[in-house]
Amino acid sequence: MKRLTYVIVLAFVALSCKTKPDDQNQQNELGSIKDPGTLLESIASQYPVAALDELVEPISQEELADVIADGESEHWTSSGPSPDRPEIVVRNKSASDKLIRFVLYHGNPILAMIGVQQENAQVTTTEVWEYWFKVDQDHPERWNQHLLPDYKLESFFDERVTLPGDFHGQSSKPYLDYKLGAASITISLNKWVFMRELELNSISLSGSLDPALVKYKYVLNWNGDDFSEEKLKEAGYDEGLMFTSIVIEPRTDGGPGVHEFDCPHGVSVKTSSKLDKQGNYTYDASNLLTPQTAWSEGVEGEGIGEWVEFTITTDFHIGSSWQIGNGNTRNKEVWAANNRVKKMKVLVDEKVVGYVMLANAMAYQEFNIAPGWLTESPVFRKGTKIRFVIEEVYKGSKYNDTVISYFVPVGNCG
Repeated sequence: MKRLTYVIVLAFVALSCKTKPDDQNQQNELGSIKDPGTLLESIASQYPVAALDELVEPISQEELADVIADGESEHWTSSGPSPDRPEIVVRNKSASDKLIRFVLYHGNPILAMIGVQQENAQVTTTEVWEYWFKVDQDHPERWNQHLLPDYKLESFFDERVTLPGDFHGQSSKPYLDYKLGAASITISLNKWVFMRELELNSISLSGSLDPALVKYKYVLNWNGDDFSEEKLKEAGYDEGLMFTSIVIEPRTDGGPGVHEFDCPHGVSVKTSSKLDKQGNYTYDASNLLTPQTAWSEGVEGEGIGEWVEFTITTDFHIGSSWQIGNGNTRNKEVWAANNRVKKMKVLVDEKVVGYVMLANAMAYQEFNIAPGWLTESPVFRKGTKIRFVIEEVYKGSKYNDTVISYFVPVGNCG
C-alpha cells in the first residue's frame, strides 16, 4: 500500500558558530538582495544537506549548489524560481518522486524562512528553517529549525467526533499534508491515509467514520517576521453527519441480517405510502421485517420525500445499528429494473440526526446511526421513533418505483 508519512524532524543543524569577516560581509550582502528568486537560489544552495535525511539517494553539498546554479548536475535537475513564485524544485534524474522543494518566506532583513520538503516515493518530510544573515553572539548559528505546530488528530475533525482509544489525543503528524505557498503554509489531514489506517486498526469505531467529518485545516500566514495561524473549514465541509453503510456477507450464525428478524414485536413500522398489489406481490410496510418480501413507495415519481418510520416497542436496547436489503432483491433482473435508495435523512423523535449513504449493491448492507465515535449519540428506548426519509435514489432501468426489500434494527429480544 502506498502510504505517506509526514515527519517534523526535531534535529538541530549548525553550520558554524563563528564566521570570518569576509564571510560575514558576504552574508550581509546576501541579506541586501531584493530579488526573491536570486535570494532563494543563494540560500538554498547552502542548505545543510545533512538535514536531508529522508532521501534514499543522498545529494552532496557541492552537487546541491551545482544543480541550483546550473539547472542540472550528474544526478539531479532543478526548476525555478519564477518571478511570481520563489520556489526551487530539485528532482532526481533516476526517480522523479525523489525531490527537494525549497520555498522562501522573506521579509525581515535579519533572517529568512525556508520551507523544505523532501519527497521520496512513500515518505515526505516538511520542515521550516531560519536562515540568519547576521551571525553574532545572540544568534551564533546560521541555520536553525523553526518548529511547526504539533496538532492532535482531533484538531481536524468535527467536534461531534470522538476518536477511539489508540487515536484519541494522538499527534496528527503521520497523516498531514503540507502545501508550501508563496506566502503561507497550508496544513491539512490526509483523509485517505488516516481512514485507511483506521480501517486496518484493531479498534472498531462501531460504524463507518465518513471522511467528510474532517472539518478543519490550518494556514500559517507569513507576515514578514513570523507565521500567524489561521483555522479554516475544509472546502466542501457539510454540517450534516453522514453515516456510510458497509456491505455485509450472508451470516450463518442465526443472527439478524439475511436471516429472519427474530424480534418482530420489538418494533412497529409504518410508511408514508405503498405501491398497490402487483400480481401476487404486495408492498406493505410490514414486508420490511422479512427478507423474502419488499416494500415500495406508492407515489408518482422517484419517491423523494417518502419515508419509513420505526417505533421501538420493547425495553430491550435496539435501534442504533441497521441492516438493509436495498432495492428489490428477489432477483438480479427486478433489482436492476427498480430504483434503489442512495441517500436517506434520519430523524429520531422528529430531530434530524444525520444522513445515511447506501451503496448501489444487491448485497445486504449495514450502518450505525449511533456509532461509538459520535460524542452525543441519540438514545433509543421504548417509544422512540426513527424515521428514514428518501433523499436520493439510484435509477432503475425500467421502473420508477423505489424499493427496499429488508430493513431491520440489529439486535434480538433475548
